[in-house]
Amino acid sequence: MAAAVITVVGVVFSITIVALTLASTQFGPRMLRNFIRDRGTQLTLGTFVATFVYAVLVLVANDLGPLPETIRSRCQLIAFRRLSERAVRAAIRERAPELSDDEV
Repeated sequence: MAAAVITVVGVVFSITIVALTLASTQFGPRMLRNFIRDRGTQLTLGTFVATFVYAVLVLVANDLGPLPETIRSRCQLIAFRRLSERAVRAAIRERAPELSDDEV
């Protein structure tokens, strides 16, 4: 999920930068400065940056030890464990009973 968020936000942020570059070539610096000072623009760019930082934090934080308490209190820890081969075979048999033992 976090990787998808990073991809989407990265693409949108890149498009925003391209739009700003094109705007800077077509309009004067004063017009671009006013565009950047606009609250709506600041809110949009801030949302993109915050979402990107959040997604990176989710991808990196598989161990909560080094994170500050303020961030750790907002994280949900999901402990993944490796399934045994027997458990995987049982789940396959349950979902596809028509398969033979050799196919499982």
